[in-house]
Amino acid sequence: MTGPPQHSLNDGFSQPSSVVDTKLSEIFQSSSQNTNVTPLDVLQYLVDTKIVTETIIQKSIVDIIRNNRKESDTISKTQQKPKTATNSTTTTTTTTQTTKNRTDMTSPKTATSSSSSISAADATKTASNIRTRHIALKFFYDGSHYSGLAQNVGQDSDKSVERVLFAALQKAQLVQSRDSCRYSRCGRTDRGVSAAGQVVAMYLKSAVPIDATWQQDGDDALVDTADLPTNERDSIRVWVYPRTKKKKRQQQGQEEETQKQNGRVVKDIQEYPYAKMLNNLLPPSIRILGWTPVTEDFSARFSATTRLYRYFFCARQHNLPKIQSALTLLQGTHDFRNFCKMDVEKVYNFERKILSAKVVKQQQTYPKPQQPKVDNGSHCNDDVNLDDANPQDVYYLEILGQAFLWHQIRCIAEVVFMVGRGLEDPSVVTQLLDVAQCRGKPAYPLADEKPLVLHDCRYHDLPVGYSVPNLWTLSCQLEQQWEDHTLAAARLRNCIDSLRSCTVHKGDLKDFCSAKLTERNRKRQRAGYTQAMDVFGPVHDAFLSTIYDNDNAKSVITWEESLQLLKQLNFVPDSHGLDSSSVHVPLLERSRGTTYEEKVASLKKSDKRRQKYEDNVIKKRKTTEEDAAFYEHMTKQGSTIQETKSTVESS
Repeated sequence: MTGPPQHSLNDGFSQPSSVVDTKLSEIFQSSSQNTNVTPLDVLQYLVDTKIVTETIIQKSIVDIIRNNRKESDTISKTQQKPKTATNSTTTTTTTTQTTKNRTDMTSPKTATSSSSSISAADATKTASNIRTRHIALKFFYDGSHYSGLAQNVGQDSDKSVERVLFAALQKAQLVQSRDSCRYSRCGRTDRGVSAAGQVVAMYLKSAVPIDATWQQDGDDALVDTADLPTNERDSIRVWVYPRTKKKKRQQQGQEEETQKQNGRVVKDIQEYPYAKMLNNLLPPSIRILGWTPVTEDFSARFSATTRLYRYFFCARQHNLPKIQSALTLLQGTHDFRNFCKMDVEKVYNFERKILSAKVVKQQQTYPKPQQPKVDNGSHCNDDVNLDDANPQDVYYLEILGQAFLWHQIRCIAEVVFMVGRGLEDPSVVTQLLDVAQCRGKPAYPLADEKPLVLHDCRYHDLPVGYSVPNLWTLSCQLEQQWEDHTLAAARLRNCIDSLRSCTVHKGDLKDFCSAKLTERNRKRQRAGYTQAMDVFGPVHDAFLSTIYDNDNAKSVITWEESLQLLKQLNFVPDSHGLDSSSVHVPLLERSRGTTYEEKVASLKKSDKRRQKYEDNVIKKRKTTEEDAAFYEHMTKQGSTIQETKSTVESS
């Protein structure tokens, strides 16, 4: 602002033109040293001093929003405000700065009353006509590339899935910030864990403006959010204010047909193709599968009825029927504190319900169409014979439950694999579930995180909408990745198979076995075993004599024959092969971790940890009835598609 306006508007001013010009001149003179005074400051001053009537100001604001958006953006830039800011924090900052600039013009009381006026006008401008709607997104991600799903807000080194996801959402201008979109997630996966059907929900920008109407002549027939398209294919015909464009665009050589009435134009609007928009910005390791509109109270976490996990593994030498027996013992409601990592600052109830747990063979080819079979989850598929498993076949543990504890699936996998390798009996599962007798979790490692997949998140009513172009693109991309990895695995298998024809000296094989058995038995003795006999094979010397023949000391044997002999001593060339000389200590004989009660007593010694415990557990703890009522309400939340259909049918 370098000087007063060169013209005066008598229309709408409650004082004569000369008085207005005098007042404006005073403003410019008093602010000649202040370059931060904006046209909005002048407008606000005129309102406060009643130089301009409120009716004219209201009309001006409406005109700015509807017909002069370009000019409105210029004013916003003059105020150094972010283009997309709509939250109250930004508004408050602007108000404070504006009030500061008018210090010499108004009294404190006038400045205070002016703040609310500017806040309202400013919020109206920045909010404009953007509509948001509650959307659930279903997506896939390869967890091997990320530090986990959850974002560590404020950490520059964060490599989470959510950080990448929100970067794409903000770049597409579908959300303004994580805090303002009411974000919720279904399952929180850790570092390296993948998901085939993760679900998140948030408020996303809609293609239909908030001031869109069904009729030509006003705001008395505004389009409700419930009437918006439920997919990106359907469209609705509404009346909207035209967007300011730099040049007229043509589609298929013909100008868009519009009808103007009271400043509005009629337009057929489709919802944004959220999946396509985001997939164009996301890396190949994260893919949006589909979306659906959801109710206002829907929560991706609390509205979920069940979660399905799959843990993939190679059959190898596992006893699959025993693994299935151990999984069956896990079904039902149990206290799983010995099958998880306890976080007592956040969790106090370790009871969870597993609806089904079974071993399933991974299909190597496209399955043939067949009638679905009823499966109560207490056994494997009828088509799978666990006794005839090939060591190279791929299987997975499929576990369905309402909710899970921290590292629960990986703990379960580690224990049942011990059973599968013959190191533990299936009954150890029952003993670990008896927390009264087994106080404190035995020390055992977690199963590897990479084979774990959150396969599906299930809800009472959530029909996710998929588009053919998106699924086609995704299928082609995933098939290409599968082909690359399959061919890489085939090359490795070819190399492994080529080793079978190699020959070694029997004496070399005997020395190798002797060294391994001696080391293993020495470890067994240190662990408290009194007999120097290997638990997996016959007596040491007797077995080695079958390998080494004094009459043919220089004879050779193929590597394939050597592997058969080594397997009799439980020396198997798999992921545990390099550890084959280690001694397994039974789970119930291992050292125990601290109990839940001991952990709670310990954290109370720290003021910070005690406060966190009280905030997360004590204050939020609810009665059984309150929990039941809460989850009954939340699990009924879901898609708004059925509600839309019901409304149409009733009308």
